[in-house]
Amino acid sequence: NFITNMPKGMRAQGFLQGVLLNWTDTDPAAAFSWANSNLTGYQHDLSIGKIFAEMVKTDPTTAASYLSQIPDSAITSPILKDLSASLAAVDPQGAFAWAEALPVNLPANGRHIAVQAALDAWAAVDPADAASAILPMASDPNYNSMIGTVIQAWSKSDSRAALSWAENLPDVPATNNAIYQSAINWSNSDPQAAWAYIQNFPGDTKIADLKTQVITNWSKQDPVAASQEIVMLPQDDNYNAAVHNIAVNWLQTDPQAATQWIAQLPQGYPRDLALHEEALFQAADDPSSALAIAQNITDNALAGDIVTIAARQLAATDKNAAL
Repeated sequence: NFITNMPKGMRAQGFLQGVLLNWTDTDPAAAFSWANSNLTGYQHDLSIGKIFAEMVKTDPTTAASYLSQIPDSAITSPILKDLSASLAAVDPQGAFAWAEALPVNLPANGRHIAVQAALDAWAAVDPADAASAILPMASDPNYNSMIGTVIQAWSKSDSRAALSWAENLPDVPATNNAIYQSAINWSNSDPQAAWAYIQNFPGDTKIADLKTQVITNWSKQDPVAASQEIVMLPQDDNYNAAVHNIAVNWLQTDPQAATQWIAQLPQGYPRDLALHEEALFQAADDPSSALAIAQNITDNALAGDIVTIAARQLAATDKNAAL
């Protein structure tokens, strides 16, 4: 009370905030009640906001019960995310139910932020239960993002189960995204099975991108098998990317075998991309070999890039050779 009667100014305001925060540490409910009853205007909103933010850190359950009394100016996305995450650390299912019950028009897109934070925590520990909970919620404005959250978490631990669930989802935009993400995650552990699975997908731009990603992941584990499967890709930008990615990954594990594979590729831009990677691989230790490889690249831009890099490397060690 003494501080509130001090002349208005930054010093009085600073003292007040310090006292209230110390009070919040020992009795947050009393600090909140006093500030709510005795302060007005900007000072009220500032103090209530700081008390609330501190309560979120120390007593999230109490903070959640006070949310309806918090002025809009004090409700921010980071605070709501922290509050929901703190509640979810103790009871993810309960935190999700609390977040779902928040007003749709909560400031700072607060309901969406809180729902997402709670679901992140729930899906991380029990994606199957989280999936069951959100399945009947197709009318929720957050439905698509919720599906994405669950599938992302579930596919990290059991991609096949995540795919089975995603296959039975309603026809909403998030369904295909969920299936594609599950297949990509599956290909990290079993690329051959993931590759076989996605062959039955309808052909479109997105599935073409997916096949490129699965082939790329496969080439990290078994570039020989991956190189044999790219014949199933149409000759387009995705095919070019697949050839390039196989070359990059294979050169890291078995440069001799990768070089032999690149040499037998038919003339064209995909082969140029692979040769470019082979030349880059050589340039650091053997720029002269990189220049020799560049002579076999028909694309002028790709060949010129290697010449520039190799010449720079030569100049660092032998200026006469670079000339």
